[in-house]
Amino acid sequence: RYKKGKFINNPTLHPESSPISIIYYVSTEKIPYLSIIMPIHNQENVIAVHIKSIFTCTIEMSYELILLLDACSDKTEQHIVEELQKQTAVPELCTSIMICKSETPLFETTCDNIGLYCAKGTYVIEIQADMEMTEKGYNQRLLQPFVKDNMIIGISGRCCHGLKNNSGVGKLGTTIEQPLPNNIP
Repeated sequence: RYKKGKFINNPTLHPESSPISIIYYVSTEKIPYLSIIMPIHNQENVIAVHIKSIFTCTIEMSYELILLLDACSDKTEQHIVEELQKQTAVPELCTSIMICKSETPLFETTCDNIGLYCAKGTYVIEIQADMEMTEKGYNQRLLQPFVKDNMIIGISGRCCHGLKNNSGVGKLGTTIEQPLPNNIP
């Protein structure tokens, strides 16, 4: 669970960084239950399909989509805009779409932090730009560990990270190369 807070060490942008721009924003002004953040670097060949999969497979809860273009030098931005223009309307459950852009590389962790800072949802899921959501209701499945254990602090497609004694479930540490067991919540 992510709650907006104050930065402790007052981080600043690297002196050679360009400012982050919001290049697209549409909102219903409703507060989403879920925030979906996606750092993106040069994914022109797959990004339109992956965004469409989020619209199609996110079910039964309101969500916002925060896309972070990280120094893309290909046609990723153009493909995203084209995909959004194809939509006759923003999906009913989607409360907002925000696209942020940086001309200088920020890399995934910084993009995640920006997404977390912008997120308004009770829960946050990060979806990597090279991942297509093919399971209808993936969002419900990914949120199950949060609901079952309030010590879980992060979930990815590989594992759930906990606060207690490096706890978690899934492909953690030395088990990262092993298949995921079927009984993971």
